[in-house]
Amino acid sequence: MTSRPFIEHSGFTGVNNAQDPLRIGPKGLQLAENVDIDDAGIISRRGGHGAAGVSGDFHSFWSNTAGTLALAVRGADLVIVNPGYGVDVVRSGLSLGQLMSYTEVNDEVWYTNGQVLGFVKNRRDGVFPAITKAFSRRMPAGHIVRYFSGRMYVVRGNDVYGSAPMDFGRRVVGGGRVRFSFPGLITLFEPVLDGIYIAFGTTAFIQGVQPSAFVIRDLAAYDAVPGTATHVNAELISGRDPLAGDAVVWESTQGPCVGLAGGTFLNIAVGKYNAPSGVSGAGIYRKNRKGTHQFLTILQQ
Repeated sequence: MTSRPFIEHSGFTGVNNAQDPLRIGPKGLQLAENVDIDDAGIISRRGGHGAAGVSGDFHSFWSNTAGTLALAVRGADLVIVNPGYGVDVVRSGLSLGQLMSYTEVNDEVWYTNGQVLGFVKNRRDGVFPAITKAFSRRMPAGHIVRYFSGRMYVVRGNDVYGSAPMDFGRRVVGGGRVRFSFPGLITLFEPVLDGIYIAFGTTAFIQGVQPSAFVIRDLAAYDAVPGTATHVNAELISGRDPLAGDAVVWESTQGPCVGLAGGTFLNIAVGKYNAPSGVSGAGIYRKNRKGTHQFLTILQQ
């Protein structure tokens, strides 16, 4: 007589540290470290990494959509990181330790770190044209910069400043100005097709493409972790139901979240995973060597 195993493990559903261990079943894991779990529920050891390609006092790495330009801050310099890991200095004299935010529009990459605002074009630091129009000022520096629907938006503390249409370095003062204030520090400001996801202690969606038509919809009573947001084709995060369009993924204080066009908001691990806390971080969406799509975050405690 052949005995049957007491428990058969045909696959695992991932980490579940939010429920009683006695209730998660044999497919749930309380802890998983340095492993990947694919769509079939199979666990395999995560690959390691090779030697560092570039070393030094670097932070705020960023690359464009085409994969042809990589920027970072090294010490007090904004630099281009070349394929051979050498660097070209774009701008010097930055304050040490100030994290840089970037956004790409046409053939320009705009950047800000709370103290400076500029743009890179043709691998060189751009020069702002003189402001000659009345009731206009230069756009301020901030801690987030994003392009959306013909305007540049700079987030500075609790405030959002919008540029003049298609004149990204200039803002209008007085009548017609674009400036919004929120009750808390803005930790997330990420546009999608028809609106902007924003977090400032809570999470909301700004519906609309032009400031005059913006409507704010509350989504969740918790905040985002600054620096963790990244954009991805929604098809890559689909489960059984196909999704489409641009999506933004970020780490919130209650776990990983997804924002789709139309303000469709998902906390993909709520009730299952108690996320670690972090004051800031970084996030990427990648396809690993086994073909699994993953959202990875690093959190600063």
